[in-house]
Amino acid sequence: MKRGIRALTMLAAGAAVATASSAAEQLTAAGAALPPVAYAPGAPLEIAVDAGADMVLSAHVVLRQHSSSLALARDRDGFWAPWNGDPATLPDSAVTRQDGRLVFKIFAAPPHALTPPLRVTLAYRTPEGLRHGAFTAAPEARP
Repeated sequence: MKRGIRALTMLAAGAAVATASSAAEQLTAAGAALPPVAYAPGAPLEIAVDAGADMVLSAHVVLRQHSSSLALARDRDGFWAPWNGDPATLPDSAVTRQDGRLVFKIFAAPPHALTPPLRVTLAYRTPEGLRHGAFTAAPEARP
């Protein structure tokens, strides 16, 4: 279980803005390394993952800044609260299912408590267990 917690924590990396038409990555039981994402300041950050035929029981989003151990978990209403690192205590987050993909609503703007770059961890629970992955999200560079 310790390995799963560490892997889940490591998955809160960066994020890329994804649309329903772009290729979706897959989350795994061992933890997937997802590509980094650059987001536009003031624009919402969403990312799609391929859930295939998985029976999704719940979905979860965790943010962490690279220079801190503070982890925040997002609830269904979009509120962020400190998370203790125990996968059993992850709050259910907002996600929509579209053509075998799960579209995670991560934020409209990053929480003020965290400074980019952010490590974003996405996860969903199936009857077989937790599938997760992480990426780094940072604001787009301004010209």
